[in-house]
Amino acid sequence: MDDSKRLTEKEKAKLDNLFKALSIVGAGKYIFLCDLKKNVSRWSKTAVNYFALPGEYMYDAGNIWEQHIHPDDREKYHDSIEKVFSGVNAGHDMQYRAQNAEGRYVICSCRGMVLSDEDGNDRYFGGSITNIGGSDLQDPLTGLRNQYGLFDDLKLILQKEQPCLIMMVGINSFSQINNIYGYEFGDRLIMEVGARLRDLSSETCQLYHFDGSRFVVVSDKSSVDCFTKGYAKFTDDLANFGQMDGKRLSLSASAGMLILNFFGGDVQSLLSCLNYSFDESKRRRNGDLVIFDNKLDGNKKATLDKIATIRSCITQNFAGFSLNYQPVVNAEDERIVGAEALLRWQNDEYGMVPPNDFIPVLERDNLFPKLGRWILRQALTDAKEFIRRDPNFVINVNASYSQFEKSNFVADVVEALKETGVLPKNLCIEITERCRLLDLEQLKQITRDLRAMGVRIAMDDFGTGFSSINTLRHINVDVVKIDREFIKNIEADRRDCGLVRIITELSSVFGAKVCVEGIENERTAEIIRPYGVFSMQGYLFSKPVCFKDFCALNVQLNQK
Repeated sequence: MDDSKRLTEKEKAKLDNLFKALSIVGAGKYIFLCDLKKNVSRWSKTAVNYFALPGEYMYDAGNIWEQHIHPDDREKYHDSIEKVFSGVNAGHDMQYRAQNAEGRYVICSCRGMVLSDEDGNDRYFGGSITNIGGSDLQDPLTGLRNQYGLFDDLKLILQKEQPCLIMMVGINSFSQINNIYGYEFGDRLIMEVGARLRDLSSETCQLYHFDGSRFVVVSDKSSVDCFTKGYAKFTDDLANFGQMDGKRLSLSASAGMLILNFFGGDVQSLLSCLNYSFDESKRRRNGDLVIFDNKLDGNKKATLDKIATIRSCITQNFAGFSLNYQPVVNAEDERIVGAEALLRWQNDEYGMVPPNDFIPVLERDNLFPKLGRWILRQALTDAKEFIRRDPNFVINVNASYSQFEKSNFVADVVEALKETGVLPKNLCIEITERCRLLDLEQLKQITRDLRAMGVRIAMDDFGTGFSSINTLRHINVDVVKIDREFIKNIEADRRDCGLVRIITELSSVFGAKVCVEGIENERTAEIIRPYGVFSMQGYLFSKPVCFKDFCALNVQLNQK
């Protein structure tokens, strides 16, 4: 483009300001604005991505766009545009087919008009394009692209390997607002929050209404610092929200962010990581912005790629997944009384991947309940051999947060017991700290139903979460498992002995036995035994081992 056709700084600023105004009015549509004097146009970033256009700023965009229009519709389109510029028609309003980035033609509705300058001369041609063939990608409440539009855009980002920042932000306690003020009020609040987020987002950001009170912001130009400051300003704005319908509100938010700089994986694995960081912000970090580390491993593979591979294996008959078993021994004679089933995954590309590298992320994935059912059935199937040798043997299986959220979790347990023929008394479901963040009434009902069947309940990681004692007060459990953090320095710091004694006494008040985890040497075991501990678990007795090795270990330890 020669210099005579380039926009001056003043012309560009005016084009950008007018474009911003059109974008606010036409939220959820593809916006375009052309400076007729220079034949330079500004187009929505969503249009650039969806239709694979050269860029947000284009010279001779009319001809470029015409090439995207279906050959059978071009003449009609060309005639309509000519009538606008010849003064025959006041505006352009028609439907045609346009080719998107995937090569598929979608039906679009296009409206445009000429804007005059201060002297009455035609200076700008602006308008909007609505993707009728993809209208299911627009949220009717906010006018923003919805989660399906987000999925499409993220797919293109991954295909192009386009570095960007992705932030999920949501309003805390939104369900309570709906319950108190009604869903109509809640809908208006979402519209208002969406409008405020749009005002705070820079022009280089694309905003989506994801679901409920959650929004997603995507940008390939903003910095982490820009996002962090923008979120801080947004939370301040919510805290001083003011009045709506005569009701004074003070709101809070949570947010998780993913820095997409290393590629691999798919949209679902990306969303799993984003959901995880958002959940950490909401449940553990009091709404602080949590950034997911999409780091490279020793093989130059991104975390996203690893998560995507593991997700894929769940759908491929759980390829690479296996269970290891760590014995639970009687504190007095060290005879095996049970085992904890622990998930493992490995393949040729990644080797053995530590559970903490993928379980916390996958717990918020919609595939995890399927994996959880497999874990339960496999553990019960293997436990049949252990139970054959000892009818009182108890297999411990960890239940994830996402499993407890499902209304059919108890039914899944019943079905697994029936299929394997294992008695309920031989199964113990371990409640992790994350499970204790569920609604207390929901947790009470699930554990009540399981115990009524004869299934045992253990509270895992006791003391690591703020809700441990409160949960113990309200939920009947059979076993309290003291986390290894409480006893790792017990030989040097005898105050830890007092903690073990207090937890044991507290548990006995509620009719629960105590299992101490992390026993690594005989001296620790000797110190702990006098405090009324029922069972122990740790490397002193065995690290987690495969089914075959556990069978041999079972014989070995019980022959002492």
